[in-house]
Amino acid sequence: MDHRPLPLIAKAGYAARGVVYFIVGGFAVVAAVGEGGSAPGTKGALMKLFATGFGATLLSLVAAGLFCHAVWRLWQSLADADRHGTDAKGLTVRGGLLVSALTHGALGVWAVSAALGSGGHRGSGGKEGFAAWLMGQPYGPWLVGAVGAAIIGAGIAHIVKGTTRGYEKWFDADEATMKLIRPVSTAGLLARGVVFLIAGGLFVYAGFTVDPDKAGGIHDALQWLHGLPYGPAVFMVIAVGLVCFGGYSLMEACWRRLGSGPAGRNA
Repeated sequence: MDHRPLPLIAKAGYAARGVVYFIVGGFAVVAAVGEGGSAPGTKGALMKLFATGFGATLLSLVAAGLFCHAVWRLWQSLADADRHGTDAKGLTVRGGLLVSALTHGALGVWAVSAALGSGGHRGSGGKEGFAAWLMGQPYGPWLVGAVGAAIIGAGIAHIVKGTTRGYEKWFDADEATMKLIRPVSTAGLLARGVVFLIAGGLFVYAGFTVDPDKAGGIHDALQWLHGLPYGPAVFMVIAVGLVCFGGYSLMEACWRRLGSGPAGRNA
């Protein structure tokens, strides 16, 4: 890549996302085995980090990483760093990357406010607050439903990417390393995809009922999943999968092909 800081920015961003999902998945596993507590969402995970020793410092570092991820996602979207192109499929992928940039940037802002002591009391209700804001706009219920549809689309994309192993073309690693990357990446993408499908469904339902309180994020999706028949067993599988998604993100920080498109395509 010609823009020298961007590889470091991208790697820091993937690493920060990995830390967040390790915490989300780890506490979900603890909840699944009945050790008390409940599965946190991304904000809940950051507050768990804040509660540790040197919490404000650690939270600030993760916030910086989330801002890096937002910058990288913006570059992927607007500059088409991964060469998705300008056809319908490419623009759809780039649109999803733009949404990812905005959400990770917003999470980074929230983390900074929590580290400074001005936002940690808000808990994990951000998705509901966002849904309420959207609901107050013209055509609000339709906007909430559209956001839900976009989240569902992202979930489907994760599941397709995991089942078809479409992630492989973005890794620059030897076969021995890929043998480690494949199972972790597949499990992580499938788990996050399922969570996104549920969270997106909650947004669609909130738009349909014109009730922003029905919307939810990762925490709400996991709690909904836990309440299903055989839910605790499925919950455990998804919890382990979210830990794997954290591992997948850290692997991207190490071996992800940056700014040159898939393997076999030159920069």
